[in-house]
Amino acid sequence: APKVYNGDVPPVPPAAAPGCFQTGVISTVDSPELNYFDQVVAEVESKYCIDKGKIFVAGTSSGGWFANYLGCARGNVSRGIAADSGGIPVARPACTGGAAAMEFPGDSAEKKDSMGNEIGVAVARDLFIKTNGCSMTSTQMKFGNATCDYYGGCSSPVAYCNTGGSHQAGQAYLNPSGWPFWSMLQ
Repeated sequence: APKVYNGDVPPVPPAAAPGCFQTGVISTVDSPELNYFDQVVAEVESKYCIDKGKIFVAGTSSGGWFANYLGCARGNVSRGIAADSGGIPVARPACTGGAAAMEFPGDSAEKKDSMGNEIGVAVARDLFIKTNGCSMTSTQMKFGNATCDYYGGCSSPVAYCNTGGSHQAGQAYLNPSGWPFWSMLQ
């Protein structure tokens, strides 16, 4: 019988996959990280009684790229993502929709790949707004310690939190701001 996760010790460590991912500036549609993510979710589900509506992904730098990639490709599995200093590659699977997104642009708001394609956080924000059917008009909201542009009018909102322009500027905001954002989701 599956164990019940009681909130004391997370079933998946926060640093479960150290290192860089193949879902960054240079990416592939069939990145092996999708299979890895699917296997991790299946393993956790087989061992623990989890609420499938509360699967969240967060990351900074290459982890931010990975969070955005998963929010797009596995938006039907992840309820929400929070990404710092990431972006969204052109080479990615079709977005499935559904994942709420919290974006901290850091130094990656406007970024281009070697072919000149826009791949920065602003592109990720706009992709999630469109995919989730949110309003293009934002409202300022505070989540934890971050003031964000909030795009609502949809069941999976998007928050764009410009906390500074340096690389990983949003890292200190992921936990204190991400959880209040995710907690408001239905």
